[in-house]
Amino acid sequence: MPASSGEPREGIGGMKNIPLRAVTAPLLAVTGAALIGCGSTTVSENPATNPPTSQRADLEVVRVFESGVDDEDGVAIGTNAAGEPLAFYSFYVEDYVALANGGTTVGLLEVDESKLHPMRRLNATSTLYEGIATIDRVRHDVRLITDDEDEAILFAYIDPDFNVALVTQGLPLDGVPSGLHTYTGTLYVYSINASNYGSFTLNADFSAETFTMTAATADATVSLTASGVIDKTEGTIGSSTATFTRSTVAGTGSIYGNLHGDRAGSVSGVFHARDTGTTVNYTGGFVGSR
Repeated sequence: MPASSGEPREGIGGMKNIPLRAVTAPLLAVTGAALIGCGSTTVSENPATNPPTSQRADLEVVRVFESGVDDEDGVAIGTNAAGEPLAFYSFYVEDYVALANGGTTVGLLEVDESKLHPMRRLNATSTLYEGIATIDRVRHDVRLITDDEDEAILFAYIDPDFNVALVTQGLPLDGVPSGLHTYTGTLYVYSINASNYGSFTLNADFSAETFTMTAATADATVSLTASGVIDKTEGTIGSSTATFTRSTVAGTGSIYGNLHGDRAGSVSGVFHARDTGTTVNYTGGFVGSR
């Protein structure tokens, strides 16, 4: 929620109102040589690893999807080395988490105005930025969605092979409200090698520690409904029974996310879904506020 005093609020990474040039997000990936048990000869999510630091991430793998194509893509959730809650989807997620939790700053990217450009307002509260980032000599298309509350952001990194990595990140949670609250914001879906944008509504019942969510892309190609739980202690939300529909074909998936800021003023998260149970059909994320 906006500060009533009109004073600038602490933004992500401790910056005032998170100027775009100061926004950072971890793309948790490593070079192919560092991956454990890789059968693939091409790994495109592989930014160079920086030297270890004294700070350590506190991340947990919450889901791994073994699709049978020499990857173990999955979702992790927790905090980065700066203590900011994040959720991410990427290939080889277990290896990335092990490195990050071991004290290595992995693929930490700093995005500024020279790399990303404001493209358009996605809705009344969100703005889309786009640009190019070279990660370990591989050019990635970058999408950044910012919420006007300046408490949470969503990154999507797309490599030349149309692999996508998703990161949502935001301010640490500072208290939770009681009763019913409604969040709205932007939905991002990556499907059939294309980015799609839409909107979501999330109704949170903090007293019952549950939520419901509905969302759809602007062209109505993909829609989702979900119900799940709120962990007020950890500041997380999750659902293992999300239902996704694309062009009338239904599938199931999972949602993982975080609450951010003063009295959970914002929410963000990622999802992963399959139509058949063996083929990844779409991944995405969301960011918004109440």
